[in-house]
Amino acid sequence: MHKAADQGPLPIPVEAPDESVAAPAGQGASAAPVIQATAAGGASAAIQEDPAAARARRRRERRARARHASPLLNMIQSLMVVAAAAALIATIFTFWTPASFLSDETREGLRPAYATLSAQSPPTPIPTPIWMRRIGIVSGHWGPHPSTGRSDPGAVCPDGLTEAEVNRNVAQLVVQALSRRGYDVDLLDEWDPRLDGYQASVLLSIHADSCHQFNLPGATGFKVAPPASRTSARADDLRLRDCLLQRYQAVTNMPVHPSITRDMTEYHSFNEISEVTPAGIIELGFLYEDRDLLENRPDLLAEGIVQGLLCFLEQTVPTPLPELTPWPTLESTPTPLPSPGLS
Repeated sequence: MHKAADQGPLPIPVEAPDESVAAPAGQGASAAPVIQATAAGGASAAIQEDPAAARARRRRERRARARHASPLLNMIQSLMVVAAAAALIATIFTFWTPASFLSDETREGLRPAYATLSAQSPPTPIPTPIWMRRIGIVSGHWGPHPSTGRSDPGAVCPDGLTEAEVNRNVAQLVVQALSRRGYDVDLLDEWDPRLDGYQASVLLSIHADSCHQFNLPGATGFKVAPPASRTSARADDLRLRDCLLQRYQAVTNMPVHPSITRDMTEYHSFNEISEVTPAGIIELGFLYEDRDLLENRPDLLAEGIVQGLLCFLEQTVPTPLPELTPWPTLESTPTPLPSPGLS
C-alpha cells in the first residue's frame, strides 16, 4: 500500500547559477532554459526556468554591465550637460535682463572698476638705436690727410683765405644749432677715422667752391649732390638733396649752380660710411663771387643747412625746384684773378 513512500523523498527544485543553465537532451537550442536539481538520493531532474524569471535575470545582467561602464564617459556627459545649461541660462539672462536691474547707486560704485578695466596702459616705447639719433657733419678739408699727415686747405684765395676755414666756421654753427634742438651731432674731419662704417640718420659734408674768376658768367651760387653709385639709400639721398636745395636757397637767397662734378657725386666719404646712412655734399658758394656772404655771414649759411636737414629728418616733402640750365665747363684750368678789393 505504501510503496511510493519507500522510493525516498521527492526532488526539491534548486535555482542554479546562470552559468549552470543547459538545454535538455533531445531539444533544440531555442528551448527554454532548464535548471538541474539533485535530490538527496543522487537522482537529478531538469526543471524548466520560468519565462518571467528569465526576463528578470536578463535585466539584472544589463544593469550590472551598465554599472561597469567607463567613469570618464560619464564625466564627459555630465560636463556637456552643465555647459549647455550654463550657456542657455546666460543667454536668457542677457536678453531678458532689464536696464534697471542694477540701481544707480550700484552702477556708480562699479564705475571705478569699469574705468580701471577699460584703461589701457601706454605701449612700451622701443628704444631708438643710437645711430638713428645721430647726425654727422663733415668739415670739408679740415684735419690732416692720412697719407701725408698735413692739412689740406682746399681752395685758397690770393689773400690767404682758405676753403677749410670757411667750411669750419659754418660746420661749427650747424653742430651748435642742431645740438640745441636735441640732436646728437658729430663734427667730423675730412679724413676722420670714424667715417669708416659710420651710421647716422644723415651725413652731410660741407665745402665751398673755387676762389677763381671764371671767364664765364654765373660763377655764383651753391650746389648739392647725392652719392652717384649707392643704391641702398638712394631714395633718402635724393630727398636729402631736395630738402637742402629748397631750404638753403630760401634762407640765403642764393641761386642754385648747375655744375655738379664727379668730385661731388663720387666723394670719398660716400664709399666709407655705412650703406644705410643717407648722405650728401654741399658747396656753400663760390669763394670769389660769393665771398662776402661766405666770409661774413656764416650764421646765415648755417641756418640754411640746418633748415634743410630738419626738412629731411622730419620727413617733410620738399617742393621740387625747376630744372636748371647746365653750366658750360672749361677744358683748361681757369686763370686765377685777384680777390675783390685787393691790390
